[in-house]
Amino acid sequence: MILSKLLLSPNSRLVRKELGNQYELHRSLMSAFPNQINREAAALLYRLESSRDPLRMGIPILVQSITEPDWRSLESRTDYLFCSPVLKKVVPQPQGMQGTFRFTLRANPTQRNSQSRKLIPIQQDVQLVEWINSKASQNGFSIVDESLLIRKAPPLLIHKPENGKMLRIQIQVTDFSGLLQITDSQMFLQAWQTGIGRGKSFGCGMLSLARI
Repeated sequence: MILSKLLLSPNSRLVRKELGNQYELHRSLMSAFPNQINREAAALLYRLESSRDPLRMGIPILVQSITEPDWRSLESRTDYLFCSPVLKKVVPQPQGMQGTFRFTLRANPTQRNSQSRKLIPIQQDVQLVEWINSKASQNGFSIVDESLLIRKAPPLLIHKPENGKMLRIQIQVTDFSGLLQITDSQMFLQAWQTGIGRGKSFGCGMLSLARI
């Protein structure tokens, strides 16, 4: 698994445009991978981070994939990157996936309406807790309840071409953080590599870990 840290330049007109429509940002990130593979095959996940001083420090974005990216396509763009990307290779071992970890997850929690069968965003705190606990049980970990922090972020507005039309999509985003305990290392590794929940093309689903 490859972890990349990119710093986007706030002075780039293209960067500012893509930050307003993460469908285009996703396309830019995919340009670092061979043309014949899609996001699922590359296992591309990413998350935009906040910056204390974007003008002096850039806009950080964390990228995770199982295919090694070639960021020269972005480095060749004028003023797109603030500095050269930093890459780190991680080789997850099931035997090392034990114990308690700090985690961060930006997610798009949804549920299906029982009558219309349409997906609707989850907004109530109680339901958000139920959602993350459900995802945890399905993916080989559990949340340390008293550690869980939930922060609702502003919705993302996505403009995506489809069938000759431009679709306008609104993605509800929630940040979860706290402590998790791994209960099934194989299931957890699968979730870590492929992401959790929907909206993965729009910066959701990437689970970041840190040992305590």
